[in-house]
Amino acid sequence: LLPEESALRARVEELGFETLCVDGMRDASWDRASLAGMTALFRAERPDVVHIGASLTARLAARRAHVPAIVVTKHCAAEPCGALGRCKRRLVDTLAADKVVAVSRAVGEQLAAAGTPREKLCVICNGIMPVPPYDGGAREALRESLGLDRSRLWVGVAARLEAVKGVDLFLDAARRVLERRDDVRFAVFGVGS
Repeated sequence: LLPEESALRARVEELGFETLCVDGMRDASWDRASLAGMTALFRAERPDVVHIGASLTARLAARRAHVPAIVVTKHCAAEPCGALGRCKRRLVDTLAADKVVAVSRAVGEQLAAAGTPREKLCVICNGIMPVPPYDGGAREALRESLGLDRSRLWVGVAARLEAVKGVDLFLDAARRVLERRDDVRFAVFGVGS
């Protein structure tokens, strides 16, 4: 279930999976206008499990449609919040999730501190493909293909360019390094707001 304009839609369909859309569905966690449409879709499709990345609307629609299992995966650290924020997270995760999957122990601890009930949490670390070691020739070929100056040390970050990813911390660290050294360059790779 994706918004029609989602960049992910074409890739999912290329992999042979069906995508479903709700008319007017926005790419936002809370989309009141889509709640009834999502609820109707879940009632019609009757899934046994709904796995949700970030949509509060989908959580509530799945609960309203009596989906037997609602699983939410959290990829990012929870924003620090006060007592009211912790109560809100506890309430939402208690009522609108059967399990909350954290992609690392650190994310799990931050979610618990931010109010997610520990009995709802489980950690399933992201799987990653090991990066093959680069020999000298491959490293030089990569540098050349990217147009990177060979006399410099390059440091990069590849991420979704959203505040929660902390790219601002990377940029601050880059500024501090550049105050002390002029032989280092920094690169940021990603898309986002």
